[in-house]
Amino acid sequence: MRRSRRTAAVALSALAVVGGLAACGGSSSTSTSGASQGTGLQQRVAALTQFAGCARAHAVPVPDPNSQGEISGSEQLRQQYQNTPQGRATLRACGSYLKKAVPQLTPANTQQFRHAVLQSARCMRAHGIPVPDPGPDGLINPGAAASINKASPQFQQAQQACAHLFPRSFATGR
Repeated sequence: MRRSRRTAAVALSALAVVGGLAACGGSSSTSTSGASQGTGLQQRVAALTQFAGCARAHAVPVPDPNSQGEISGSEQLRQQYQNTPQGRATLRACGSYLKKAVPQLTPANTQQFRHAVLQSARCMRAHGIPVPDPGPDGLINPGAAASINKASPQFQQAQQACAHLFPRSFATGR
């Protein structure tokens, strides 16, 4: 039970980061080949599409992702459902799809992930958004960032300015 909660926390935190809290990866580049990025992105889109369908079957209105693996309104949905019985039930039922879409943290990549989140948090703060630093596990405490208005124009501008700091491998699940 403890491991599944940790996996769900990692998945939600990574989605928050990928979807817009501290970094939003899709636009940065790495040294991986375009073909492998496409395959990783295709897998992410497919997994997120399955997650969205499953969530809708559980009465959580998650739209299908776009071609870049982004779900419109994901942050608002996460905020609305994350601490509700319906949201927890949906994660239990559909979490396996979400895990396929989000890179799993391992001892080998946790430091890289933490560094990316730390750099993104610093960038967001430089743009006036009070994003806290991640913990040693690379995750941002959801309570510490709960007061941030992720729909504000200032947040959206900061998010766009800092997107390049998050490695594509975390955004695409590779």
